[in-house]
Amino acid sequence: MEKQVKYGKRKHGRGATYRTVEQKIRSVVAAMGEHVGYVFGNWAQVNVSLDGIERPTVVYVAPPSGTLEVDWREVRDRPSTQIGFVCNTEFDYENAANDNVIERMKMLFAGFVKAYNASGLFEVVQGELSYRVLYDHLDQNVTGILVEMPIEEIDGIDICAD
Repeated sequence: MEKQVKYGKRKHGRGATYRTVEQKIRSVVAAMGEHVGYVFGNWAQVNVSLDGIERPTVVYVAPPSGTLEVDWREVRDRPSTQIGFVCNTEFDYENAANDNVIERMKMLFAGFVKAYNASGLFEVVQGELSYRVLYDHLDQNVTGILVEMPIEEIDGIDICAD
């Protein structure tokens, strides 16, 4: 169930409820299908939540900061975002199996970008994005990539509504 934000309304109709960036990201992942899992939290919470994942998972790390864009009609959130794409793995010293997982997680990222751009919730993502490989960084045996991705809401909190 979506948590309702008390202040502000979406500009697309009276009484419509504003959704947080996290709720919007969750809906993008849900649109990718049941074969993809979703985890949200700070790094400590994510570390615990990844225990026993059974499918490729999108991890939205709670942003530590960001910017708020204010104009005459609304406030839009632009969090400093890290989004991980991980899958459980068996660690091998040759790294051959994990290289395959990393490539699959890049493909999962591509599917996420497709769903994200099609959602209409955010400005389109394009251009060069930095990523890091996650290998033996968490308590769980997961491998994947962590992408630093600019998130820019299209609709924010309406400050003109009565």
